[in-house]
Amino acid sequence: KEAPTHEMTIQCDSSRVGMLIGRGGVTSDAIKEQSGVVSFVADRQKRGLITLKGSEPSLNQAAAIVKGMEPSAHVVQGPRQCPPSKKHTTNPLPSIRVTG
Repeated sequence: KEAPTHEMTIQCDSSRVGMLIGRGGVTSDAIKEQSGVVSFVADRQKRGLITLKGSEPSLNQAAAIVKGMEPSAHVVQGPRQCPPSKKHTTNPLPSIRVTG
């Protein structure tokens, strides 16, 4: 999968987030497949926030799908560029030669 270039935060009624995720994530997976977003994450504090990551067009498509399913949903932030990835680099261990 391609690394996401943008992210968006959507606010909806906190009692409706479960419906947008679906049993076992089936609904959020369908939204990801239909729109092309690569990440659909609901806020763990149950404030009704959903963060999406993907290309800008895929975010707009996903937002339209979510708004169609949950009319109270609205974009509160984004689409905005994702912050640069903080890839962890490790120093390789020096080669050890075992003899004997």
